[in-house]
Amino acid sequence: MVGLILIGSLFVFVFLGFPIAIALGLSCCLYALMFGTIDVSLIVESFLNGTNSFTLLAIPFFILAGELMIGGGISQRLINFCMSLVKDRPGGLGIVTVIASMFFAAISGSGPATVACIGGIMIPQMVRAGYSKEFSTAVAAAGGSLGPIIPPSILFLLYGVATNTSVAKLFLAGVIPGILMGLAMIIITRRISIKENYVPNEEVKAELKEIYDKGFWYNFKEAIWALLVPIIILGGIYSGIFSPTEASVVACVYALFAGLFIYKELKFKDLPGVFIRAAKSCSFIVIISFSTAFAKLLTLEGVTTSIADGVLAITTNKFIILILINILLLIVGMIMDAAPATIILSPILLSIVQPLGVDPIQLGTIIIMNLSIGMITPPVGINLFVGCKISKIQLESTLKYALQLLVFMLVVLVGVTYIPALSMLLPNLLG
Repeated sequence: MVGLILIGSLFVFVFLGFPIAIALGLSCCLYALMFGTIDVSLIVESFLNGTNSFTLLAIPFFILAGELMIGGGISQRLINFCMSLVKDRPGGLGIVTVIASMFFAAISGSGPATVACIGGIMIPQMVRAGYSKEFSTAVAAAGGSLGPIIPPSILFLLYGVATNTSVAKLFLAGVIPGILMGLAMIIITRRISIKENYVPNEEVKAELKEIYDKGFWYNFKEAIWALLVPIIILGGIYSGIFSPTEASVVACVYALFAGLFIYKELKFKDLPGVFIRAAKSCSFIVIISFSTAFAKLLTLEGVTTSIADGVLAITTNKFIILILINILLLIVGMIMDAAPATIILSPILLSIVQPLGVDPIQLGTIIIMNLSIGMITPPVGINLFVGCKISKIQLESTLKYALQLLVFMLVVLVGVTYIPALSMLLPNLLG
């Protein structure tokens, strides 16, 4: 009953049109006032403590690092390097979009940021080359869903804080699934491109020829400063030189230096605009604060334990429970933002699967992959909305291609769910 009122009031407020952060806060306060078992001051304290975490400090710095790299010309050099790898094969520009998204994901950790950066460059270029707007947008949006999976990842940071799990190991857990997801996207992108005969027209071929003629090594040297970012971030974390939060600050300093003094495309006069855009992108952190309070209330009132006991009373078959968890997460990803969903659901799902021997790190990978897929599934589908804003088309028109990409992503998700080694191999090597 307690859980139904708390969770039910949340859905009522969301249905009435309240922003998710306000809906979470109102649900907590309404529950406290109705039952009186929890003092309102405790909820207010939880709101304030929700973001009082050293680990969470990494989020705004990773976002800022991404903005600095966009403004500093790093993203364009990444794309040129990827083009020198793929060249003018059928669907080449679509494949470049996916590969460049994988590289940028290893820098920004954010799905929408990856779509805005890579899609902002590649969608217009693909359209000019003769690709349909719908296909171009779907590929960029799907590529953006790699942002929360390939480390460093903002959602893995949130899961680590919510479940007290090693962020460093979670980052490693996302490497193989992220690469497999990218390869799956490349396969279906090429298949669709061949079927639709998506080959750059002569005008675009002439423009790209200059990039191809410069050769792999020239483009590699141009992009080396960008390619070193994930190596520095992850290498520093796993060598023990700095923590994930300190790594985010290092990434900012590195991006600032590269943009100002190496590529020289970032000017001092541009910095206020960069900081403002990063600050706006960080506004979702208020959702984290309210989500933390909501999750804490669920735990204090025993809702988390009750849900776990209820599920385990029905079945203790790990195979069935993992199927149900995937279905639940895919549905949640369609209707709820990934950040609050991660914080609220992670403790609940962990209490269900831990007695069955599922490692918290594997569960974290499953949760983040599901919610990342939710970024390209309506009605929320934030990545699709960002992509459609760039291409100026309706979201519905992209679904034909988005669903084909989605099928291949789900195949990888099933593999990660039932083959623990795909997510646990690298974390186990860390010890």
